[in-house]
Amino acid sequence: MDELSINHFDADWKAEIEALVSYNEKIKYTGEKNYEDYSYKTLRKYTLKYDKNSKKWLVDDAADAKVDGSESSAWENKKELKQKNAPVLKWVRSGDKSNI
Repeated sequence: MDELSINHFDADWKAEIEALVSYNEKIKYTGEKNYEDYSYKTLRKYTLKYDKNSKKWLVDDAADAKVDGSESSAWENKKELKQKNAPVLKWVRSGDKSNI
């Protein structure tokens, strides 16, 4: 995350944050030996709005743009965040129903 701008307009506080988001995602289908790689990176711009009642910044909007992964190389302010102990989801088919 590098870019942050905060604005006050028409009695509302809004902030825009730009972040390089990376997903490491693989899927293995029943009967297949290998996983299919669905990993990707995106440049995500979040728009936050300050909620006066809850006194919190809430996500108001998010938009993605395709990237090659090098966009953050020129950023001055970086912080890498990783999800620890990410859940592994397993889909099980039982009859005509699918469950996670």
